[in-house]
Amino acid sequence: NSFIGNIKHSIGVLYARMMDFENAEESFLSAYNMNNNIESLKQYLYVLILAKKEQKFNEFLNQNKELKETAKEVVYVITDTLEDACVEDDYLYIEKALNSKNQGQVSEYYRRIDKIINTWKKDYRHQTLR
Repeated sequence: NSFIGNIKHSIGVLYARMMDFENAEESFLSAYNMNNNIESLKQYLYVLILAKKEQKFNEFLNQNKELKETAKEVVYVITDTLEDACVEDDYLYIEKALNSKNQGQVSEYYRRIDKIINTWKKDYRHQTLR
């Protein structure tokens, strides 16, 4: 069972890489039920979040309360990754602005800087209203 579970996990990885979250979800859950590997469980929870299946995610946790810590870890990793991606996007955008300035495209530089500052203001306002 463990060996077949590991194969199903690998198949789930392939489905997830193809953005076929339905089949990935089934593969990871089946893998976890067979191999009892925490990584298969985590991948299953990641897929539920990526597929925006919040209700199914919550139902699974309500039925498996002992897995709440694992679910918290999964949510933390996704949140942290998304924050990093936003920071990287901001960095790349600022880098493009600086390249524009260095190429003598001063108006493009100011346009990009204004845009990023306005985005940060909007994000700040959104965060402080929570």
